Amino acid sequence: MPPAANRVALHYVPGDVDGLPFDDSHDRFLLMVPRGMSGHALGALVGALTGLRRVVTKAHQLAVEPDKVEIFAGDAFWRAPRPGYTRAWEAMPAVVAERRLKSVVGIRDVDLAAAWSLGNVFRELYPETGDTQAAARYAAVTDLGVRLSGRALRTLTPSAYVHKTNRASLPQPYRLTVDMGSLVSDRSIVALGQSRHLGCGLLVPRDVQTMMQEDA
Repeated sequence: MPPAANRVALHYVPGDVDGLPFDDSHDRFLLMVPRGMSGHALGALVGALTGLRRVVTKAHQLAVEPDKVEIFAGDAFWRAPRPGYTRAWEAMPAVVAERRLKSVVGIRDVDLAAAWSLGNVFRELYPETGDTQAAARYAAVTDLGVRLSGRALRTLTPSAYVHKTNRASLPQPYRLTVDMGSLVSDRSIVALGQSRHLGCGLLVPRDVQTMMQEDA
């Protein structure tokens, strides 16, 4: 049996990110539970969370208050776009390529990498997005209305965007904006790429005025 497409994911999100469903400006620690998680695994996760009091990283120290945990459906997390705006997404802080790919005619390497990562997330819902050929994955996601715009991220510390590194294959982080078409709802929460389960590649709303999008 192939491994599940998605696992439990942990993400930190600043309180000033647009579209958050909270009425304050507090930073949040998000725990994303995959669709179809077994009751046994979910019980073990809840038990672990009960004893958790703080999360410490190099940049943050977050207090955890189990009695204030809020639960949202994965397809109804973000606020809906404002009237006159169309939902677009931007990866925070970046996406890390899961496979080294070369550009093909008409498709840049970063967009192929983004389509590959989308397929890894959605292959159980849309089997055609899990094709073993990168160009076929790109075709499958664009047939669902997805539009990808990736661009290289120049950094002296690419390893800062991943939870582990391999000397034979250096991390390749890149910026990504995306229109998800009919792939998911405007309120769905999604993360892409290597380390999408540990703090990288979270798609956050970057809505654009409808008139501006039509003129583009």
